[in-house]
Amino acid sequence: MTGRSSFAQQLEDAAAQKIYLAMLRVAGSAEGYAKDTAGRLLVPRSGLRHKDGDGHLLDGIHVEVQWPGSGFPVTMIGRVDGPPGKTAALEWGARPHKISAKNAPFLMFPQNAGVERATHFGPTTSGVVFIEAKKRKSTLRAQQQAGGGRPLTKTKQVNHPGNRPYGFLRKGLNRAVREALAQARVH
Repeated sequence: MTGRSSFAQQLEDAAAQKIYLAMLRVAGSAEGYAKDTAGRLLVPRSGLRHKDGDGHLLDGIHVEVQWPGSGFPVTMIGRVDGPPGKTAALEWGARPHKISAKNAPFLMFPQNAGVERATHFGPTTSGVVFIEAKKRKSTLRAQQQAGGGRPLTKTKQVNHPGNRPYGFLRKGLNRAVREALAQARVH
């Protein structure tokens, strides 16, 4: 006899479908927990709002479940849309490194922001607020307002002190899985 019986295949498919549906619920919880953790850890510390800077990170957090429709495997995948280097640095941490102006002649940030941000604001420790593309009065005014009225500093390069790993995606996945397992034990 070769292969499995159709009954065994039906049992496997039914089990995989149940696992898939359960994992969809876990994925939804994990995504919510990851966004909550990132929002608490990153957005308030950076002083950035949801629509700019690290705030857009919240919209890029996704946890999805992949299943071929029958049998196994059923896979849960967490991902963060955004610049791979930045999202990896936020999730896993980053060593000290240099940040250089690439798309403009200068990096611009409020004076003394680097020291404040290095001690208080986590991943945005370089204090970089704007990259200057053109020197216009309206642009400069907007930049000074963003800097809290402090004079702006221009430089071609800053030394980023690195940041600790925030692990928001891993924390969200772990919490959702632990809760799902705890509920499964109760029933």
